[in-house]
Amino acid sequence: MRKGPVGKAHNFVVWVHRADLLTQLLHQLQRDSFAASGEPENGKQRPVDVVLDNDTRWLSQYYMIKRMLRLQPVYEEFIAKAKRLFRDARKGEGGQNLPPCLEESSFINESDWAVLGTFDEILSDFHVVVQAFEFLLGRLEDAKSRTERHPEPEQFCVNINLGWKKLDKYYNTLRDSPAYYAAAALHPSLRWDYFDEVWG
Repeated sequence: MRKGPVGKAHNFVVWVHRADLLTQLLHQLQRDSFAASGEPENGKQRPVDVVLDNDTRWLSQYYMIKRMLRLQPVYEEFIAKAKRLFRDARKGEGGQNLPPCLEESSFINESDWAVLGTFDEILSDFHVVVQAFEFLLGRLEDAKSRTERHPEPEQFCVNINLGWKKLDKYYNTLRDSPAYYAAAALHPSLRWDYFDEVWG
C-alpha cells in the first residue's frame, strides 16, 4: 500500500479498477449525483471510470489525480457503500477484516484532497507546456526531414537548429518552476529518488 495523498489515491484507483462490482457502484453513485443536482446539463453526463496511473507514462499520475478530483463528490458515499457491500458479502465468516482500502488510514481526508488539488493546479500548467514542447519538437523534426527537398537545405537546417536551441533554453528554465519539482516527484522513473540523489 502506498502512503501519502497521491499514494492513497493510487491505492483507491487500483482497488476500484480491479473489481467490476466497485466500478458499477462508482458509476451508479455518479448517475445518482447527476440526477440529484437538478441541473439539466448534468442529466446528459456519463459516469466516468477511475484512471489508473502507471510507471511508464509521463504525467499518468496527473491524469489519475484529475479524475480523482472529479470523483471527489461521490467518494465518501462510495466508501460507505463499499464497506456495507463487503460486510454483507462476508457475513457468517466471522471476524473478517476489512480490505486495506477500507481501513481508516487509507481514506482520502480533507487535507489529502487539498494536496491533490494543489498537485492538479501545478501539473495542469506543466501538462500544457509538455504538450506544447512535444508538438514543437515534432514540428521541427518534420521540418528537418522536408528541408532535403529544397535547393538550399543548409539555410533551413541552421534555422531549425536555432529553433531547437531556443526550445532547449526554455525547457531548461522549467527547473525554476514548482511544476518542475512536482513533475520530478510524479515522473515514473524518478519519483522521490530524484530529490534524494540531487539534494541527498
